[in-house]
Amino acid sequence: MADYISARRLGFVTITQMIAALVEAVQRPPTKIRTLTVADIRRAG
Repeated sequence: MADYISARRLGFVTITQMIAALVEAVQRPPTKIRTLTVADIRRAG
């Protein structure tokens, strides 16, 4: 349980969340530079 809490605190995301964020970025490319936060990546996945 402590590892999970530490991972959340550090902002780690799951592979599924990262892939979903990458797919969304490819499907909806930005017109300018777009920076995704950890919260953005978690919402995507």
